[in-house]
Amino acid sequence: MNFVQVHHCSLSSQTNVYGCTTFALADKKHRILTASVQGKVTCLEFEATPHLRATKIDVPFTYIPEDAEIVAIDAFVRPPNGLVVGIAIIKQEEGRKRFFLNVYGSHNSQNDPRASFSWNDVVDDFQSCELDFLPYHLIHSRRIAGDDDDDDDDGSGDGPFFLLSGGDGRVHHFQICKLHGVHEKSKKSIDSPQSIGNVTRIEIFNDNCTALGSQNGVLTLILNEKTSSLKICDGPITALKLFRFRDNDERLNLLVGCAMELAIVYEDVDHVGLAKPVPLPSSDRYDSVLCVAACDVTWDGQKELLIGTYGQKLLIYKKTTSGYSLVSDLTFAQPLYFVDYVDVFGDGVRELVATSLSGLHVFQHNIDQVKSFCEKRLASLCSKVV
Repeated sequence: MNFVQVHHCSLSSQTNVYGCTTFALADKKHRILTASVQGKVTCLEFEATPHLRATKIDVPFTYIPEDAEIVAIDAFVRPPNGLVVGIAIIKQEEGRKRFFLNVYGSHNSQNDPRASFSWNDVVDDFQSCELDFLPYHLIHSRRIAGDDDDDDDDGSGDGPFFLLSGGDGRVHHFQICKLHGVHEKSKKSIDSPQSIGNVTRIEIFNDNCTALGSQNGVLTLILNEKTSSLKICDGPITALKLFRFRDNDERLNLLVGCAMELAIVYEDVDHVGLAKPVPLPSSDRYDSVLCVAACDVTWDGQKELLIGTYGQKLLIYKKTTSGYSLVSDLTFAQPLYFVDYVDVFGDGVRELVATSLSGLHVFQHNIDQVKSFCEKRLASLCSKVV
């Protein structure tokens, strides 16, 4: 299907590869949260008016000084309308750098389905944890593959926790506790396998498979308490995505983006580990790969692979009987740092969301093609009923 850019939102300053996330509240409509490195956070959402009006909100997160640098941002929802946001920052104080993980909305879980979402409730509910390492990638999860301790919240936590990789070669586990604030749970950090280096990317699938990409090109797979590591490139691993091509597919695959070489799909990792690599042709033609996604943008039931590059290209690959084929691409004016495929309009049809160096882009499917597809699908369903 063809995509048409329907909205572009400029950022106050440039973002980075860890600076964007999406979330959906009770209305099922996704919001896009983007952090610029100069301490500003922007939320973009759309209202279902006849002209689909975009609303850009500069979220006033507290305790982020003007001279602070935002390294990473992540968010998760506590149903129905509670939001928890984590922001890793660097502060300059008296000639030295200090590192913090700020968590907002951690106490107010908004369990009342009648309660409306308010950014004031989130930003005013603040906790902070000082770090003794340089922060990298921030994500959330409910369980870490290989962690046999099911008591994740010791009675005081609530829901998912944050994982934050750092310049100390470890992945740190931060529990959000209503009684005791945000803390690194019993120092339950993941020690990187020997010689892996600093972890630049973390990816978790269904809480039982974890992939780690390192600064020196080592890929680590942790599956059902078994760990395997392999050096796959000479530069940093920049992007990871665990996925199944079809919803009913039993095989789990891992898409890996590298700074200096071809992107690679490791197929069937839950059965053969890292033994079946398949490179994506021409994925190194447009400089470094910075972001990846796996989503069904053609609506044929099989996911396509999306590759965002520093060379201002979004590449779309299709799996074929002989490998992978580059079927489409989009050109941008700046490097791409983030890509996702979510419903931001609230109409049941997903949109393509991309973040470039200093802007956020929303692409919509061609409306005529969407109409034609829906008519064919409805006709097929009606014929089966008759």
